[in-house]
Amino acid sequence: MHIVIILAVAVALGVAGTLYYKHGPVVITQAPEPAPVVEVVTMPGDQASPMAEEVEVEDVDTDDVEQVPSTPVVPTPKPTPTPTPAVPAVSTVSYQYNDGTYSAAGVYTSPAGKEKVSISISLKDDVVIGATFVGESSNSTSDRYLEKFNEGYTPLVVGKKLDSIKLDVVNGASLVSPGFMDALADVKAEAQA
Repeated sequence: MHIVIILAVAVALGVAGTLYYKHGPVVITQAPEPAPVVEVVTMPGDQASPMAEEVEVEDVDTDDVEQVPSTPVVPTPKPTPTPTPAVPAVSTVSYQYNDGTYSAAGVYTSPAGKEKVSISISLKDDVVIGATFVGESSNSTSDRYLEKFNEGYTPLVVGKKLDSIKLDVVNGASLVSPGFMDALADVKAEAQA
């Protein structure tokens, strides 16, 4: 039992040398990494016993001991996963109209005669993303209907697909809508892809 403890201590401290006990010498050598090697050497006529009761340890001058160079342990690098490049999605969507802002004028007939409107439409992916409307009239009744139309047309146009817009009566202004639709036809022709 004592020899096992002494050997364990010698190995842990990295001591190389010879231990003597009554059944023969025990040689401790330092092996290259990863662990030291312990050799039991018996003398002729002696029997080695792992259960020695007494052990004498000879002091060893480490300057006199030949050092065995150790091989450095180089850790194997963990492989890093190679990211798969993202493949851009191929768009198969085609649009009927080019993106951009288009302006046009239209006309309609009121009881006072021919009236004029101007519109500006901004498109993105065939959808109206912005619109402006300006009406020109020659009398106060037409001005009132142009104002009513202007107050109510935006939610019927903005956010809608260009081809889905069909205005009829907007805020009670039924005669202004044909002027808007006339100008919208010119916008469609200009924006055509």
